Order: sequence, then C-alpha cells, then structure tokens
Amino acid sequence: FCANLKKSARESAILNNILPVVKELVTDPNQHVKTELAGVIMGLAPLVGKENTISQLLPIYMQLLKDSTAEVRLNIISSLDKVNDVIGASQLSQSLLPAIVELAEDGKWRVRLAIVQFMPLLAAQL
Repeated sequence: FCANLKKSARESAILNNILPVVKELVTDPNQHVKTELAGVIMGLAPLVGKENTISQLLPIYMQLLKDSTAEVRLNIISSLDKVNDVIGASQLSQSLLPAIVELAEDGKWRVRLAIVQFMPLLAAQL
C-alpha cells in the first residue's frame, strides 16, 4: 500500500498517518495482530529513509524483538535485511545487536535459527 503512494507525499503520509497507528498496534494484546505487524513493518524502512528509520522505526523494532510471542520476534528477525539495506550494518549492529545476541539464546528453536541465518549477512557487512 505505502509503496503505491506518490513519492513526494509518501514519507509524510507514513510518518503522520500510518506510524501513529503502528505505535498503537505494537502494544495490542492480540498476538496475531503483533505477529502480522512484525511481518510488514520492516518494509517501511526503505520508504521513509535512513534518518526516519533510525529515529522512528528502530524503537518499534526493539519493542517487537522483546515481545513474548516467538512469531513476532521471528518475523522481525526474518526481515532485518530490509532495515540493513537502509541504515547499514554499523547502525543496525549498534542498535539491535544486543537484542539479537539475547535472542540467540531464545527458547524457541525457530528464533535461534533465524538469528543463525541472519549472521552471514551481518558479518558480510561488517
């Protein structure tokens, strides 16, 4: 949906209209809502640019990485490459590396597998 907005108005529309709703959905009590949100939110990074990703989206990503639902964490980890392409590995590692290291010890094997699969991408960028 957001990618189809006019490029000149896209960033403003996302930051002013979509992001406030996203911030509410991050705390939704329904795990399915958060799981679906985590599956699509990473796609906003290329649309809003580096500065807005760092200031607006990274805090949301961090919150979702700490969610109690494994599928939420898994969806965020599985799409980290989209954010990496926008902000670079250096910023990504500074912001998310502590959470990623913590998730490497997650009780859910799928979360640990996603971390292992993401490591070569991160290592290649560093």
